[in-house]
Amino acid sequence: MADQANGNGGGRAPRSIKEAGQLIEHADYERLWNCYHAIKLLAGINNELASASSITHDDTAAVAIYARDELLAVLKASKLEGES
Repeated sequence: MADQANGNGGGRAPRSIKEAGQLIEHADYERLWNCYHAIKLLAGINNELASASSITHDDTAAVAIYARDELLAVLKASKLEGES
């Protein structure tokens, strides 16, 4: 499975989250918003719209893969509050 291949424990958080917050860089915050918009558009596609617009399974899979990779990159780059 892709999650296991990426080394994140099969979908579980790779480290425990303490009471402190999880910090991300501003650029990663923007990446999260881009993922949100991509997933929002993806969620709005029904079979009728996909057929009328010639949207294929490969197209929707590409968006899902993009979002997965971006989210994983943001999570891996995040730091626990107080980490240097």
